[in-house]
Amino acid sequence: MKGNKYSPDWSFRLLVTGGSHSGKTNMVINLILGNKLQRMFKGKKGNRYIKNDDLILVGKYAEPKWELVKNAIHIFANSPDPYWENISFQTIKAEKIPDISKFSPKRSTVVVRRSLCRIKKNTRTYFISGRHQNISPIYVTQKYQAVPKIIRENIFI
Repeated sequence: MKGNKYSPDWSFRLLVTGGSHSGKTNMVINLILGNKLQRMFKGKKGNRYIKNDDLILVGKYAEPKWELVKNAIHIFANSPDPYWENISFQTIKAEKIPDISKFSPKRSTVVVRRSLCRIKKNTRTYFISGRHQNISPIYVTQKYQAVPKIIRENIFI
């Protein structure tokens, strides 16, 4: 599941913190897309650094950067071999986030969550028990101190 020696081992729990305009979103997107899209358009095989089957964004993601990710994943899912991947992309409103039992452990799922609003209990479950359903959560926030203690205790440092 590892596409690069610097990417996290699967399954992981990742907390990304930093001030405004510090590159948090860019870092996550670079891990998800890697160099695959750029190399693909040059006719070469590239790699996504985090290898997953499903990407789910939780919350409001109006940034154009996430539209790029959505389009890239659509390209990967609809390309011929050797570029084709069985990958999906979806966004879910924070209040509609499903219980982890709704995910298939046969598919590797990355769930990206930004801390724009109050964290619901089921979001915490992704960090505590998500690995049992083959879920790797990524939590992106500006303030480490504002991250619920249970999430801080369940990340790899």
